[in-house]
Amino acid sequence: MTNMAPSSIRRYLAKLINAGWIDQRSNPKIKWDRTKQYRVNLIQIQKDLNQIGLYLEGYKVEIPLEVDPAEDDQDLIQHEANEVSNEELPFSDEERTYEDEPTEESTEDSPKEPSSIPYAEIITYLNEQTDKNFKPSVRKTQEKIRARWQEKHRLQDFQKVIDTKTAQWINDPSMNKFLRPETLFGTKFEAYLNEGDTSKESAFDLYVKGLE
Repeated sequence: MTNMAPSSIRRYLAKLINAGWIDQRSNPKIKWDRTKQYRVNLIQIQKDLNQIGLYLEGYKVEIPLEVDPAEDDQDLIQHEANEVSNEELPFSDEERTYEDEPTEESTEDSPKEPSSIPYAEIITYLNEQTDKNFKPSVRKTQEKIRARWQEKHRLQDFQKVIDTKTAQWINDPSMNKFLRPETLFGTKFEAYLNEGDTSKESAFDLYVKGLE
């Protein structure tokens, strides 16, 4: 590993993060610190190894029983929908039906190369702008990003939507909670993308402004 070029190391590290084998986060205590923190996800590694009949030798890893979050997610959406007017509601029931339908996958965006979708880079950018700590390895998050990617949206589109909605919602307590992957990258992604450029301040800018 020490004989590899820095760009190669970053590329392989991104693949491990996208696979969920390594968790990445920003410093949760110092907002302006751009240093990244990494932790090996032994549970995810063991899950993937189990699928091919292997196991981690020398480690005792207890895999928790997984519960499909779909029902809980829909209850949460319905509860939060009651708190927001129909004109401001940033999602709809279309999100529920979309994932139940098969998606035609083009040759260009074949699922054979999941590393071509920059899950980690998108979620890292979201966390930096909103001062939150979402994980790129979450299945529901990857489904939302993959669906938009198959619609030919690319990294700069995700960043633009994040910038636009962060500028609108970051200082609104009733809307700040919607700065999350399932809302931003849902079926209203196209509408958010076409709202136009919105001047925004980063979390660090807002922090500095508050000191004045």
